[in-house]
Amino acid sequence: MPLSFPDTILASAKCSIKDRLALIPVIQTFQTYIHQTRREGTLCLERYLTVENQPNIHLIGIKYIVNGYAPDDLATIFMNIIQTSNYTGQELLYRLLIAEGFHCIISRKSKGETLFLMHSLLGEELCDYAQAELLFLSKKNELNRI
Repeated sequence: MPLSFPDTILASAKCSIKDRLALIPVIQTFQTYIHQTRREGTLCLERYLTVENQPNIHLIGIKYIVNGYAPDDLATIFMNIIQTSNYTGQELLYRLLIAEGFHCIISRKSKGETLFLMHSLLGEELCDYAQAELLFLSKKNELNRI
C-alpha cells in the first residue's frame, strides 16, 4: 500500500513542471537502490551512508532500512518529519518522493510499482514505467527547446 499523504501536504507540494522534472534524478536514484536491494539485500544500502552532501531525510531513510524497521514504523517517522517541516513546493515534493521511495523498498514493492508511485507524485497518472519515461523525456525535450 502506498503512503497516504494528507491533501494539505500534497497541495503544499505543488510546483512547476520544470521543478518536477528536476526531481527525476531522485527517481533514478531509487531505481538504483531497488535494483541493488533486490540483488544484494537491503544491507547493501549501508554504503550510501558515507556519501557526502546527502540530505538528512535521505540518510534517515537509509539508516532505518538498514536497521530493519518495519514499513509502518518508517511511514510514521517520515510522516512526522514531513508534517513538522515548513517546506513547500519542490522542497516538500522532494521529501515526499524520498519517503515514498524508501517505503516502497522496505515494503518490497516491485520496481514497476515503485516507479509508478513515485512518478504519480510528480503529477502524472501513468500506466507503467515505459510510459512514464517517454512522457517525462518528451516534456524535458520540450522545456529544453524553450
